[in-house]
Amino acid sequence: MRALLLASAVVLAAGPAVAAEGGFSYLMGMGWQDFRYAEKGTTVPFRSVGRSGGPVLVTGGLYELDNGHQFSLDSENTFYPGRGSEHWRSTSPVFGGVTLSTPELQSNGFSLRQSNTQFTGHWKLPERWYASAGVALRNQYFKRYSFVVGPDKAVNVPVGTTIEESTSEVLGSLGVAFDSGALRGQNVHYGLRASLATPVWRRLENTSQPQALFTGTRGWDAATAGP
Repeated sequence: MRALLLASAVVLAAGPAVAAEGGFSYLMGMGWQDFRYAEKGTTVPFRSVGRSGGPVLVTGGLYELDNGHQFSLDSENTFYPGRGSEHWRSTSPVFGGVTLSTPELQSNGFSLRQSNTQFTGHWKLPERWYASAGVALRNQYFKRYSFVVGPDKAVNVPVGTTIEESTSEVLGSLGVAFDSGALRGQNVHYGLRASLATPVWRRLENTSQPQALFTGTRGWDAATAGP
C-alpha cells in the first residue's frame, strides 16, 4: 500500500503569462516538490516512510468552457532530484524469525524523479470555487542507496547496494480548486487546488526482483498546489 503527498508551487515564471479572454497559459515556471512515500507490507510485517524534495519545472494552461466551467492541462517534471531518506520499521515484535529489541529494520538514502501530465475538468461553484475531476499520466523513478541495517540485523542488504524502481501509472482524481478569475486587466492571477487520486492502471519494475512485473493498483495520491 502506498500513500503520496505532493505539494508544488509556481514560484518563478520564465515567460510572461498570456492574457486571454476566458483563460491563461504560461510557458515555464519553477516549483518545489515535497514528496512523502509510505509503503506497508501485506505478507511481511513492515512499514517504510521515505521523504525527498527538489525543484520541478511546470508548464500548462487553464481554458474557459461554457457556463464558466474550465479545463486545465498541467505538466510537471523533476529538474533535479533532492537527496532524502527512508526508514523501515517492523510492525511485529518478531521479524524473519528474529525477536526485535527495536522496531528499526534499516534506513537508506532515497531520491525521486517524476514526470506528471494531468488533464482536469473544473465545474464552477459559487464564489470562484470549482469541483474538479481528471486523469493523470505519471512516470516515477525511485533510487535507494547507502543502506544501514538496524541493530538486530533482521534484514541483510549487501554493502554498496543500489536498488532502482520505475513506475508508470494512470490515475483518476477528484478535488476542489479556487481561482482568482480571468487575467484580462489584472497583473496577477492565483489559484489553489487540492485533489485525491487513485491508480486505475500501473506497471512497476524493481531491480531487486528483475523478473517480476507488478501491476497492483492499491494506494492513494493526495496533492495540493498553489499559488
